Amino acid sequence: MKEQLASADIRVIVSELSEKIVGARIDKVFQTGHCEIILRLFGSGRQELVAAPNFMCLTRYRRPAPKDPSSFSMQLRKHLKGKPIESIVQPGFERIVEIGFKDRTLVFELFSKGNVFLLSKDRSILGLINWQKWRDRTLGVGKQYEYPPPKADPFKASREDMDEALMREGKTLAAVLATEFSLGGAYAERVAHLAGIDPVSAATDADGDKVWEALKTLLAIMEGEPSPKSNEETVEPYPDFPGGVAYDSFNEAVDEFFSKKQVMNASLQAEKSTDERKKNLEGRLDAQKNALAEAELTITEEKMRGDLLYQRMGEVQAIIDRIHELRASGLSDERICVMLKDEGIFIDLKKFELKLDL
Repeated sequence: MKEQLASADIRVIVSELSEKIVGARIDKVFQTGHCEIILRLFGSGRQELVAAPNFMCLTRYRRPAPKDPSSFSMQLRKHLKGKPIESIVQPGFERIVEIGFKDRTLVFELFSKGNVFLLSKDRSILGLINWQKWRDRTLGVGKQYEYPPPKADPFKASREDMDEALMREGKTLAAVLATEFSLGGAYAERVAHLAGIDPVSAATDADGDKVWEALKTLLAIMEGEPSPKSNEETVEPYPDFPGGVAYDSFNEAVDEFFSKKQVMNASLQAEKSTDERKKNLEGRLDAQKNALAEAELTITEEKMRGDLLYQRMGEVQAIIDRIHELRASGLSDERICVMLKDEGIFIDLKKFELKLDL
């Protein structure tokens, strides 16, 4: 099942979003997940843009706003509220989207665990969700924002780039196309199939002419108008699978594929949490009912003992007086017990505890 948008998918999303959100203004900003940001827009109608680590789109599925806004969302509101969006771009063929304002830039990295950056006019980092240190770059407040090491852009790649990539020892053809040309797994396999080559065959054994022609064929398809579709397993702007559900825009397809599942899963999780809380409360209620029943039984038993003691108070007092008398004469409790064991209701005596048969 498709779990994230590929670079080619983001290329289509950015193209569609540029027609819909450029000129719109920021109304509110919410952080609805660790790396999920909601931009509520106004201008030509109300819109909500969701950006998660694995996808981005305008959404019709409303996420509940957190009770307490995060410090990062508050920072974004401070810097961006009311400002118009001037641009939205995908740098190169990266899984990165930049939304530009007059003197600020919002950068979304849609790979790995995701990240979001607020940049100043000179592209220094004013705020971010995750501080990160990589071998090639360090990301933190006050530092200049740097892109990850670039991969080859398939739209700008040369035949020499292809030949060099296919020389990678120990890699399959699909792996080389997916990583070296930022195609992602599904598009890499599609190129291999167009070339008539097994995707898991060694890259060094591949026919470079066939792979190059197949790549150009796929890129030509990507230069055309998208015809988005989705099924249970994937969502594609340029689908090559039969059946599925067709959409007017790739944005709508992505929203249905990712957002709908996300919201439904959140709803199910909320229901599960509610059920667990209900079960926990019911368990506590049952325990309290049992404790109350035991307390009521204890009260009844103690009342019965009190009533019996009151009814035979004369006999009880006589035993107590007799014990005081014998103790005053110097007898031990053991000796007193022997002397009183056959007298009426007396059973036993231990210091200040008197056991009677009422």
